[in-house]
Amino acid sequence: MPQVRMTGTAWGRRLEDYAYTGDLDGPGWAWEFLRRNERFLCDCRLSRAGPPVQVDHVSGAIYLRPRRRFLRAETWGLMLFPNPAKPSTETPVFWLPDTLTHHVNGTMSPANDNTDETLSLQDFACQRMVLASDRTEHVIIRSTQESARLSLVGQSILLGECKYAFQVECLSRLENVTETLRALTKLRKVSTSPKPQHSQFEIHLRNYLVALDGHFAGRSYRDIAEVIYGRDRVRHVWTNETRHLKEGMRRAVRRGIEFMEGEYRTLL
Repeated sequence: MPQVRMTGTAWGRRLEDYAYTGDLDGPGWAWEFLRRNERFLCDCRLSRAGPPVQVDHVSGAIYLRPRRRFLRAETWGLMLFPNPAKPSTETPVFWLPDTLTHHVNGTMSPANDNTDETLSLQDFACQRMVLASDRTEHVIIRSTQESARLSLVGQSILLGECKYAFQVECLSRLENVTETLRALTKLRKVSTSPKPQHSQFEIHLRNYLVALDGHFAGRSYRDIAEVIYGRDRVRHVWTNETRHLKEGMRRAVRRGIEFMEGEYRTLL
């Protein structure tokens, strides 16, 4: 794996630059790796239509209505091209429903009276995004490290309170549907986002991102390690007999490339 060795010169990266990843859910992590893929970025540039215009709905949700399908985006698992310069916390990222592990289909209808249990965008104080495609509204409701993704037909959820019915297509999806609805119920009660904390797996993913950025910047494995672990710790262990830290950085670069090239789909 070619890598220019520029140890000792300023890279300008700090671990704090990746603090935003504490807000990411699985699909958000997938987007982080994909938006670093040069072939994907090339397809973004070749998409003349660009991202659809965002409209601020009266409910506070972001509403998008693309005029056509984005076939190039669909090859990457996306419904459209988001802004690749921004994380999913700052730009709507809609994945194709078939690529998502946790996703629910539902039918919305007018609420007949006060006895109906209803769902509306106003029920949530967190981030809400709606993409209208054909006769389906794709909805993302997300807070820190938690999200629910829905595909809804029938009455528009943009109109206010709706009676709802969610579908379980097959028994093999029952657990994932249940987890999604559990997340939806939890998000309904969220008023403020808790302070994000990385799990051990997310720490590994963050390190892969750092390593990937360092690789593209032509940095040495030591430079990458110093960003992740700090210069003092690296200085004391870098030249020991096991060379475990150097091997760890080599693996982090390799794993970052693997996620970027396609393994990001396992995070969906």
